[in-house]
Amino acid sequence: MLGTSQQKAFIKTEDVELVLGSSPSHIAISDLHRRYNLTVTEFFLALANNALPLQDKSLIEATFDIRNDDHISIYQKDYYFAFSIVGAHKRNDRIYLTQKNSNEIYLINGEFDQFAAEEILSSLQFLTH
Repeated sequence: MLGTSQQKAFIKTEDVELVLGSSPSHIAISDLHRRYNLTVTEFFLALANNALPLQDKSLIEATFDIRNDDHISIYQKDYYFAFSIVGAHKRNDRIYLTQKNSNEIYLINGEFDQFAAEEILSSLQFLTH
């Protein structure tokens, strides 16, 4: 089943319920990239590689609902990037899609594991198996 509401699409199957939508950076990531004078892509790359200042760790953890044991996966296809954040303690896993040097973000929310995240990206032709 597929439904839309303004700038969001709702996808529901037997196994998964997802919300896909355009989300301004001030909502999706609290404009944290601006704090470091980075693009959204540069910010996520630094976040995934633990290259952001430690004094902001609690703010970042609260914004993304992540813990030290959560993994951020990076996927790239041409100029497009996907960053998935999935964790066992989370009720709402996320995939952030963006284009290099852009501050526009598409966000996929739902309950899924890393394998399902890769399946989602594959179905969007972001990944090829």
